[in-house]
Amino acid sequence: MTEEAARFAIRSSFMHWGLQPWGAYSIIGLGLAYFQFRKKQPGLISSICTPIIGEKGVKGAAGKVIDIFSIIMSVAGVAASFGIGCLQISGGLNFLWGVPNRAVTWLIIITIVCLIYLASSIGGLDKGIKKLSDINLCLAGFLMCLAFLIGPTTDILNIFTNGIGEYLSCFISDSLGINPFGENEWVGAWKVFYWAWWIAWAPLVGIFIARISKGRTIREFILGVMAAPTLASAVWFSVFGGMALHVTDRFTSEQLTLITASPETAPFIIYTQYPLGTLLSVITIIVLIIFFITSADSATFVLSMLSSEGNMNPPNLKKVVWGIMQALIAFVLLYSGGVSALQTASIASAFPFMFIIVIACVSLAKSLKSENKI
Repeated sequence: MTEEAARFAIRSSFMHWGLQPWGAYSIIGLGLAYFQFRKKQPGLISSICTPIIGEKGVKGAAGKVIDIFSIIMSVAGVAASFGIGCLQISGGLNFLWGVPNRAVTWLIIITIVCLIYLASSIGGLDKGIKKLSDINLCLAGFLMCLAFLIGPTTDILNIFTNGIGEYLSCFISDSLGINPFGENEWVGAWKVFYWAWWIAWAPLVGIFIARISKGRTIREFILGVMAAPTLASAVWFSVFGGMALHVTDRFTSEQLTLITASPETAPFIIYTQYPLGTLLSVITIIVLIIFFITSADSATFVLSMLSSEGNMNPPNLKKVVWGIMQALIAFVLLYSGGVSALQTASIASAFPFMFIIVIACVSLAKSLKSENKI
C-alpha cells in the first residue's frame, strides 16, 4: 500500500515480460533460422548445436536427446500456460454469470478450446492461425484503447514513462537480484517461475518465429523479436496496471488481499470500478479464449514439426495426437494441484534447457565468426 510498492509492481511486470524473456526466444529463433535457412539443416533444436557437437553428434544420440528433451519441456510449458488460461476464463465466467469455477467447468473449457485449435491447426498457418491471430490482435488492440480512454489516461501515460525509466535504470540489478541474507519466496514464486516459463516456451516460440522470419536479416530479426514485443508489453501493463492501481484506495487491505489471492477474477473486479465494465469483461474473456486457441494452435504445429524431423509441413495425424495430449496434461496438472502444480512443472522442466541456450549462444557466435572470415 505504498508508492514504492506500486513502482516496483510496474517495473517487475516490465522485467518479467520484457527484454529478458524475448532474449531467450531470440537466441533459439535466430539459431534455428540461421542453421535451417542458411546452412540447410533440419528445423530442430539439435541443429543449433552443430558447431559444438558436430554433424555426427546432431544425427546421433546427443542430438536425439536434445530434441526429445525439447519436446518434453515444451509440453510442460504449454500445459502451464493452458492451465492458467483456463483458470482465467473460468474465473471470468464465474464472476460475470455465476458459472461454477470447478473441475467440470475446466474440462468443458479445455475440451471446447481443444476442438477449435485442432480444426485451426489442421487448416495450416495461413488459413488457421493467421486468421485467428489477426482477429485477436484487433480485439486486444480495441480492448487496450478502450481501457486507456475509460481509465486514468494521464496516470497511465505517467506510469509508462516512469516504468520504462526505472526498468532500464534497474535492468542489471533486477535481473540478478536475489535476497542473499533472507528468504526468497517472492523471487521463487514470481521471477524464477516467469523465466522458467519463458525458457520452457523457447523451443516453441523460437521455431515459430524462425518459421515466419525467412528472408529477414539478423538485425531485422533481433529488432523485431526484442523491441516490438517488449514495447507492446510495457504499454499493455501500463494501461491495465494503471487501471488497477488507480482504484486501490477504494478497497480495504483485507479486500485487496482477497482479490490478489484469486488473480483469475481480479481484472473483472477492477473493471466494475469503471464505466462499461461489463463490456470490458466480455471482450477480455473473448480475447483470452482466442489467445488460448492461437497459443495451443502454434504449439500443436511446432510439436508436430519437432517430432517429424523438422518437417515444415507436419502430418495432420501428429497434430491431432499432440493437440489432445496437451489438453489432457493441462487438465491433469490443473486438477491435481492447480497453479502450484503448473509452476512446478514449468520450473523443473526448464532448468536443464538453460544449458542448451548457452550452447546455442556459443554455436551461433562460432558460426557467424567463421562466416565472417570467408
